[in-house]
Amino acid sequence: MEAIVHVTCTGQAWPRLPSALGPFRACRHRFLRWCEDGTLERVCRTVLPEQDRGWQRILAAYTDS
Repeated sequence: MEAIVHVTCTGQAWPRLPSALGPFRACRHRFLRWCEDGTLERVCRTVLPEQDRGWQRILAAYTDS
């Protein structure tokens, strides 16, 4: 999840994902799978504490693109 949030919030390409967040191919594959199966949509619609709503809005906008 951190890798997906990082890419959506920074706008960096998947290959530039910091290695501390995991292999970019695996993270990108998970992102695509979560888009297809509705997981990301559920994450974007879940009510979160105020401090997490900023990245949630960015993620929702990214997945709508």
